Amino acid sequence: MAKVEIRCFATLRDLLPFEAKNGVYKYETRKTTIEGIVEELSLPKDKLHLILKNGVRVELNEPIKDGDRIGLFPPIGGG
Repeated sequence: MAKVEIRCFATLRDLLPFEAKNGVYKYETRKTTIEGIVEELSLPKDKLHLILKNGVRVELNEPIKDGDRIGLFPPIGGG
């Protein structure tokens, strides 16, 4: 089991479980990769544009360990 902190930004915030506060969800998981967490939380993989683990850009197949902080960003546009 690993305790992780998931931070979702923009439109992804609304997809986190009810217990999440301000786009931050802390929980324990048996999953071993970020992709496993995304599937466990039913987040849409096709809406992920940028994934950070402890502030470093990574891919979905990145392994996780206890204490990791994961940031998930959708595509963001603007002018």
